[in-house]
Amino acid sequence: MLKLMINKRSYSVKGVLFDKDGTLLDFISLWGYWSVSLYRNYSSKVLAVAKDGIIDPISDLWGTVHDAAGHMTDYSRNGPLAMGSIGDLLAILAWQGYRRERSGETGKALSRNGT
Repeated sequence: MLKLMINKRSYSVKGVLFDKDGTLLDFISLWGYWSVSLYRNYSSKVLAVAKDGIIDPISDLWGTVHDAAGHMTDYSRNGPLAMGSIGDLLAILAWQGYRRERSGETGKALSRNGT
């Protein structure tokens, strides 16, 4: 059985709780910085090869709200970031790459390798 050590005390682990949607844990502090970093890194790579030099805003893609500095301040509880898997988010980014560069394989490769 798996053991968790806290302050030199051992506890048996009976289960693991996943709370991505923010019901129990603060969603923005856990996922906000990560999602903005992923988007910025990916979009810079797509824009380097894009024909029109435009990519949809993260708020439109993932259902998030951002302040003037680009930090996430809120999110749609029904949006892709809150409800989707990592694979879902990468598929959205690959779709952006396809729309901008017109190569599905390049968009997919950028989303998998460029993030």
